[in-house]
Amino acid sequence: MNNIKTIVMKFGGTSVASVAARELMMRHIVREVTDGYKVLVVVSAIGRLGSPYATDSLGKLVTEKITDQESDRLLSCGEIISSIVVSNLARQNDLRATSLAPGELGITTDNNYRDAGIVIVETGEILKRFNEYDVLVAPGFIGISEDGNITTLGRGGSDTSAIALGASLGADFIDIYSDVVGIMTADPKADPDATLISTMTYDELVEMAENGAKIIHLKAIKIARDCEVNVRFRSTFEDFVGTVISKEKGEN
Repeated sequence: MNNIKTIVMKFGGTSVASVAARELMMRHIVREVTDGYKVLVVVSAIGRLGSPYATDSLGKLVTEKITDQESDRLLSCGEIISSIVVSNLARQNDLRATSLAPGELGITTDNNYRDAGIVIVETGEILKRFNEYDVLVAPGFIGISEDGNITTLGRGGSDTSAIALGASLGADFIDIYSDVVGIMTADPKADPDATLISTMTYDELVEMAENGAKIIHLKAIKIARDCEVNVRFRSTFEDFVGTVISKEKGEN
């Protein structure tokens, strides 16, 4: 744990997909730095299938004859590119910022390529970098195996990265940003009457994930529950906090 104000901000593919979206993302980052936080930004690859650097687009560059080790090295490129783009933009906004390489994240995994499990998270290097920088941009979805190879954490792996890093850092908040305002009663794209759920418990969110809701990866929310970290769901395109996750209903 650390004794500095720290916040983890995870931004998904739609939040980094365009210049306009990245500028809105940067407003959130600047706000947290202005409020006195050291900020760890965790980013997904840019865009979705069809975008040149999206994870699914990278995967379609090769055939099924690729090895699992090669696949993870290839798929990790999307998040690495995204982290460098975002850190560069942060510096353009006069923030003291840099990107982190996969080996600097401190996420050690097993050898289960394509869906690696986290063995340990050691954030000493991140804390050391915070002595020099206010904003560190981490590629999500990526770990390093115990024998030194790049691994990926499976679908929704950037959420898992953000929660695991935030828990290890003892972050004040872990904010999950997307293109929706928070967790809704139904998919707002399919149900125009869907409403925002302002608070939920860890167990309620685990149950939703187990039943197929694609809000956050099940592995990620289980880490959040076990470590009792403060998770909030927000929209990159709005300024308010959407949904707060806590141990008991109504906690903040």
